[in-house]
Amino acid sequence: MSEFDKQLRGNETELTGNWLVQNGQVTGDSTSQRIEWLTAHYLTKVADGPEGGGWEALYQDPVDGRYWERSYPQGELHGGGPPRLRILTSDEGEKKYRLGAVSDSLNAVVEGISRLPSDFYAGSKSMLQLVTESGVAGFPLALAVESISTYITAHPQIVDAWLRWSENKRVSSGWHFNRRAGGFEIGYHPGGESLNIGDPHFACAEFVVREVRSIMAIPR
Repeated sequence: MSEFDKQLRGNETELTGNWLVQNGQVTGDSTSQRIEWLTAHYLTKVADGPEGGGWEALYQDPVDGRYWERSYPQGELHGGGPPRLRILTSDEGEKKYRLGAVSDSLNAVVEGISRLPSDFYAGSKSMLQLVTESGVAGFPLALAVESISTYITAHPQIVDAWLRWSENKRVSSGWHFNRRAGGFEIGYHPGGESLNIGDPHFACAEFVVREVRSIMAIPR
């Protein structure tokens, strides 16, 4: 099954894995393997279950925004048995996973990411330290252009702070953010992707996402 075929389809609402016994060994079937791939490589983790222990977790589809809960419903089996992935409505997710609290934490991380260059120039910590302390590793949804752009629109001075950060970088390769006639350029030097965007807040957010991912050593 290709990675495209493993992705969730709009008419799917539940995936339930099963265990198979092959040559005397227990192994997950293709659905179990698909669930493990989805939660590791495709879905974005939002929150762990309120009971802890890793038996339940909430994820979000980055394409259509639907919430999916991964659980191990056969608790009497070793390791909780094969996994299950099922749709939760927003109301169900809010009630069970207290998404309001998650949202507050997410907004705090978005603010921390957006203010990184200001905090860098105001203190003595490295950018890597500040990124780590922002908590973004635990809230990957915060590293989204839309969320960061919304915050920067409300705090437009942040654009100049990131332009200064980009201008002062002394590296042989990496992302840059510059003013250009009619807008802004975001690009990767040498010889990488290049974007030209007119809106300063959206352009800055595009750069922030790429720059923070680079600092965190997440492949671009």
